Amino acid sequence: MAVPSTLFAARLSLGSRNAMSGVFVFLIGEFLKVIASVAILFVAYRLDPSLIWWSVVLACAVTLKSYFLAFFLR
Repeated sequence: MAVPSTLFAARLSLGSRNAMSGVFVFLIGEFLKVIASVAILFVAYRLDPSLIWWSVVLACAVTLKSYFLAFFLR
């Protein structure tokens, strides 16, 4: 799940100069992160249909939200 987060960080680093377009950049980055995560889960399903899905989804959710945990524990 490092790829979606990297896409999100790259999109934020492109940034903008005013507040309104900054919000737009953030939302587009989040959208790309979610789409990339779903694509990775789809590829994982196609490669190995016998995966234990609750563990895959749990690991995906924890990885995608780890930035919030790092922020609060800092």
